[in-house]
Amino acid sequence: MREVPLAQIECIDSRLNTLSEIEDISHSLSNVGQLAPILLREHPSKTGSYQVIFGNRRVTAAKNLGWKTIRAEVVERSEIDSLVLAFIENSDRKDFTDYEKALLFEKLHRVSGKTYSDIAKMIGRSPAYVSLHIAMLHLLPKSVAPDEERHVVLSALTEKHSRILAGIDDPNERWNTAKLVVTAKLGTRELERLCKTGKRNLHGQDDSTLTIRNIVQDLVKSMNSKNLSQVRSLYATNFTHFGGYPPFSLMENNDALQHILSMMRKIPDLDTKIEKMDVQISGKFAYVTVVASDTLNTAKRRIKGEIRATIILKKEDNWKIVHSHWSSATPKELLSLASE
Repeated sequence: MREVPLAQIECIDSRLNTLSEIEDISHSLSNVGQLAPILLREHPSKTGSYQVIFGNRRVTAAKNLGWKTIRAEVVERSEIDSLVLAFIENSDRKDFTDYEKALLFEKLHRVSGKTYSDIAKMIGRSPAYVSLHIAMLHLLPKSVAPDEERHVVLSALTEKHSRILAGIDDPNERWNTAKLVVTAKLGTRELERLCKTGKRNLHGQDDSTLTIRNIVQDLVKSMNSKNLSQVRSLYATNFTHFGGYPPFSLMENNDALQHILSMMRKIPDLDTKIEKMDVQISGKFAYVTVVASDTLNTAKRRIKGEIRATIILKKEDNWKIVHSHWSSATPKELLSLASE
């Protein structure tokens, strides 16, 4: 066991690291220190460097805290052995999400050339266990959202959630439902009920559906007229937002609200018209998908395009928006507009 410089350590698969929540580990390292060593192997192609077998999150957390070294044990392992050992050591402690397990199984398949059935034997699990996890990699196609957004959602789902969602034929509806699962923290039974219910008919719907449609229409009207106070009143105090303008990271609470208001102020003339709106309700949560025509005007130019939105609402005393995600069919133009 030794103190190894963090600058010499490389994570075997950075995707497993970026999808993980590091904050709790950073807090633990900061307050109680490192309780157990990480496991490393010598880097196969870089002399004097190491690769992580397990301890990816602790390495990232330590780097975030500004540590220079970390306590580690260095062993001799092939890449295949390292991946298998990483799974065995971490899965029982629930260090891997189901999606992370799927990524690891796929890498084992790619690196070793072995079948998924062979991989199941290597890790001591059934072939069905491996294949059901691998199916998560194909749940959300690239067409529905950027990689980082899909990874965030997938890492928050369980394999059972994924199986239920796979029954939704339309990929965009599957993506919207997956986001609802994560935002509303739906269990698998709630998700099964939601999928069985299906989308409601937009005509002759109940009062809740009509109320929600009116809220979304009010949101669009308020954004067009730059009624900042009205926009603010439609959102819950604790909500999240993926924007169609930079930054594209997930924003929360006041940061999200200030981003929305800032973009409203930045665009001098906005005309958004709703072309299609679908509403789906499950208990005290609802999600709305919107397709709209969008005209943005600045002193320099005018941009027309199509904009899509997913808006999730929660009912306490009244329906409030708890999550929104806007994306455009003309992302390059929007990026340049935001920089003007």
